[in-house]
Amino acid sequence: MEDIADVLSYNELRLQYGLEEEKKPLLTPDTFKDLFYHIVSALDIENEKEITPEIILKAVKLIYEFLKDQKNYSSRSPYTDLDGHPDRQRWIRGLLHQYEWNLLTPEIAKQFRKEILRSFQGSEQLNQYITPWEVVIFMVNLAKVRKDDTLLDFECGSGGFLAAAIESGVELKNIRGIDIADLPYYTAKLFLALNFNVTGKAIDEIPVENDNGLYFWGNDWSVVVGNPAGGNKYDPENELKDIKKIYENLENDIDQNGKNDPASEYNFSVQQAVKSCKVGGRFCLVLPEGFFSNSSAELFRKYVAKYCKVKAIISLPRGVFYKGTTTRRVQAGKTGSHQKMSILFAEKIAEVEDKSGVGVDFANLDYPVFLASVQKPSQARDDEHWLSKILERVLEDYRKWEEDNELSTNNELVKFESAKRTEDLQQKLGMVEIEEDEVGKLEMQKKKRPPTKEEMVIPEGLEDLF
Repeated sequence: MEDIADVLSYNELRLQYGLEEEKKPLLTPDTFKDLFYHIVSALDIENEKEITPEIILKAVKLIYEFLKDQKNYSSRSPYTDLDGHPDRQRWIRGLLHQYEWNLLTPEIAKQFRKEILRSFQGSEQLNQYITPWEVVIFMVNLAKVRKDDTLLDFECGSGGFLAAAIESGVELKNIRGIDIADLPYYTAKLFLALNFNVTGKAIDEIPVENDNGLYFWGNDWSVVVGNPAGGNKYDPENELKDIKKIYENLENDIDQNGKNDPASEYNFSVQQAVKSCKVGGRFCLVLPEGFFSNSSAELFRKYVAKYCKVKAIISLPRGVFYKGTTTRRVQAGKTGSHQKMSILFAEKIAEVEDKSGVGVDFANLDYPVFLASVQKPSQARDDEHWLSKILERVLEDYRKWEEDNELSTNNELVKFESAKRTEDLQQKLGMVEIEEDEVGKLEMQKKKRPPTKEEMVIPEGLEDLF
C-alpha cells in the first residue's frame, strides 16, 4: 500500500496560478468555535471521542503554527503527526483556508478562551482552573494597572491577565507571561495573537516564555498579578528536578529557625510575587482562603506583612473557578473547584532581605484593610453576569473607602439580599420602633404559630444501639 499523493483541487490550482481571485469570509467568534472543534475531531486519530489535554494542545499548536506561517505550517508538527492520514490532512487544510485570517478581534480571542474552558470542564486529568474573565478584569482594575506599568504573571495560564493589562494601556513589550507547560504556553500565545491581531513572525515576539515562573525574572516589576498553581508540594513526583535552581531565587528557611520550610507551590508563589515587585509596586494574587487563617500559613503571612502593606482581601464564592489549563503536570497539585479562594492585594513597602527572618514590628501593622466577601444573591440565580455586577460594586466601594475610609451605601445587590433579615434582627433586638397596630399584628402571628416539636429519628438498622 502507498500513501495517497497530496493532489490540489481544480479550484486550488486556479488560485495558485492566479486565474481566479479568492474571496473568503472573515473569521467570526461563531465560525471559530466550529473550526476549533472540527480541528479537534480531525486530530483525534484514535477516535477516542474524548477531549484530552494532548488533543487540545495539538489543536492550539496547529492554529498557532498556521498563524505564524500560512504556507509552511504543514511541514511542522502537529500537522505532520497526521502523515499517515492524508484524508484528515486535507480536511484540516480545507478548514483553515476557508476563512480570511487578516482581521482577528478580541471577540474571537474570548471565544477561543471560552472553548478552552468548556473543553476541560469535568475533566479529571487537569489540575488548574481558568480564572473567570470577570475576576481577571476586577483584579487588574483593583491593582490600578496603568499605561506606564510593567506587569509580570509568572504562571500565566491562558494569558487572561496579560490581555487585560494590554487593554488597560500597557504596551506589549512591558508585559511578561511565563508558564512551564506547553498547553498554557501555546494557549496564552495564541490568545494574545487572536486578541491583538498578531500574525506572521511577529508571533515570536509575544512576551510569553515557556519556562519556570519561579526562577528569577527580575525584581523591578511595578505590578505582579495572577492565579498561581496551588499545592502542598512543588514537585511531588520529582520530575522537574529543579528545586536547587528555585532556591537560587527563593529562600528555603524564611524564619531562620534552622529547618527547611515546606516546599509548597503557595510558599514559592507568595515569595516570588513579593520579591518580583519593586518597592512601591503592587501585587494581586488569587490564594486559598486557608492562607489567611490556617496556622500552617502563618509564616507566609508574616513574610507578606514584613515587606508589604495589605490593601484589600476579597473572598470569592465557591464554584467560581472552572477546570482549565495545567501548569506543569496533569495530576500533581490537584484542587477542587469547590475550594474557597480569596484575592490578596498588597503594596510592597520594603526591599526583601534574604536570611533576615520574618520578625514584624506590630506597631507598623496598625493600618486599615479593606475586606469584602462576595456571595451569589438568590435573586441572581439566572443572571450570568451577576459576578461582574457584584465585583463592580466591590471595586466602587473600595475606591470610595480608599479615598475617605467610608463605604458606599448605594449597593442595591447587598441591600436586596439583607434588608429583610436586618429589619427582622433589629426588631428582635428592640433597635427600631414598631407602630402600635404593627405590635398587634406581630402578637397575632405569634399566637398562630404551631408549637415547636422535637423528636429523635433513629435510622433503620441502628435501633439496637439506643
